[in-house]
Formats: sequence, C-alpha cells, structure tokens
Amino acid sequence: MDSLNAIIEDLAEHISILQELGRRSAHIERQVVLDITKPAMRRKSVATGGTVSGAAAPVEKGEPLSETVLRNASQLQPEERLSAMRELHREMNNCFDCELCKNRDSTLPGEGNLNSPDIMVVGACADEKDKAAGRVFTGEAGALFAKMLASIGYSREDIYVTNVCKCPVPGNRKPLMREMRACRGFLEEQIRIVRPKVILIMGEHAGKGLFYKEPSLLKPQGSWSKFHGIPVMTTFHPNYILRFSDTDDKHQTALKRAVWRALQSVGRVLHSRL
Repeated sequence: MDSLNAIIEDLAEHISILQELGRRSAHIERQVVLDITKPAMRRKSVATGGTVSGAAAPVEKGEPLSETVLRNASQLQPEERLSAMRELHREMNNCFDCELCKNRDSTLPGEGNLNSPDIMVVGACADEKDKAAGRVFTGEAGALFAKMLASIGYSREDIYVTNVCKCPVPGNRKPLMREMRACRGFLEEQIRIVRPKVILIMGEHAGKGLFYKEPSLLKPQGSWSKFHGIPVMTTFHPNYILRFSDTDDKHQTALKRAVWRALQSVGRVLHSRL
C-alpha cells in the first residue's frame, strides 16, 4: 500500500506541473509512468535517509525526488555534500546508458557552491569547447554567462552550475531526449545534494530535460515554474544569444534584454526570501 501511495503521489505531482503550465489534458508517455513507478519499492529506504558517508543513498536514475528527501538534504553538512557529490561523480563516470559515453574522455558533472546556494544553473549539455576545457559554460558563452551573473551580483563561485547531460554532445548538436533521460537521475540527485534556493534553466532543451516535456509545453522564457517546491526560472542560453552576433544585432540586443529581465526577477525572488 505504501508503494501504491507513493506512485499516486508522484503521478499527482506530474499532473500538477501540467496544470501549472495551463494544460487541461495530456497524454502521459508510458516511459514516464515506468520511470515514476519503477523505484517506488525503494522509496522508503531513500526517504528515511540511508547514508553514504552521512549522505542519503543515491537515487535511482529517473526517480522523482520527494519533498521529504529534499528536506533531509537541506540538513546535510558541507563535508557530507562533498562526499555525496564525489560518489555521484564516480557513478557518472561508470555510466554507459546511452551512446554519449563513446564521446567522453570523462564526464563534466558541474562545479560550484554545494551548500544551498542561491542559484543552481542548469544547461542542456556541454559542447566541444567545454570538452576541451574540462568544465561547463566555457569560451565566449562562459564569458557572457559571467556577465549575466554579475548583473545581479553573483559570480560562478557563488552558485552551482551543471548540465542535464553529463557527457559532451558531439558536433555541438542538440541532445536527444533519450540522452537527457539517461542523465536525469544524476541531475535530480545533484539538486537533492545542492538544494538551491532557485533553479535557473538556460535554454529550452534544458527545460525539456528537467521537466520531461517538449519545449512547446514549457512555460515561456522569463516565466516561473516549480520543481519539487524549488522556484524555477527559464531564460535563454548564452550560446543561443551569441548565434546572432554577426547576423542580427537588434535581435541579439532584444535577447540580452529578455535575459536581463529574467535575472532581475530571480534577484527579486531571492531578495524576498532573505
């Protein structure tokens, strides 16, 4: 009965998100249901705080996070968070669930402040420049990203930044849904460990990977949603803005203004929580 109740609660969570997005009806893919129901028998051991070096046991990939798990994570000590994240990184490097593993020298898990930072930034995937640098959000996009953060008084060291896909995507193409689904459990576990005050989604494909939804079903750029109680703001990825550097300065300026407005909204929300 407990496992059935857990399944019902998770389906209700999925439906409530759809309602927030203005959907009155929806087709729920079979795979989504399987991802929700498969780990239900394990829920009790995870929610009660099975530990690895004091941290909760890793969540099976694809398992939705419960509010209990998130609340427990907020009580982790810094050394416990670091230990849990290192263990998660080892799991990423041993993952062969999709073909992206063939393109990696090592995974690019993310970096930054693990201790309940104000902001956790989530992109879709690392590109070839990131692969060469060995870290996420690098190059010209990384420089623009740093300016975006500075506009609301933050640096990379203040926040945590990661991608949905933990392996670089070859040819700078967009990640496939099955590739993002293979990594989504890792992302959810990072959110559980880091427990940010706000999640900043950069790019529609990052939103697709986090919410299991096509971009057309997501709230538009500059809008708020929630992921297990955590406020989520979606805005444009720096790489998308840079596409128009040589072709359409007016459009690029408009995109930058839209991002600035979204970030100002993030700043206001964080200030209101102080």
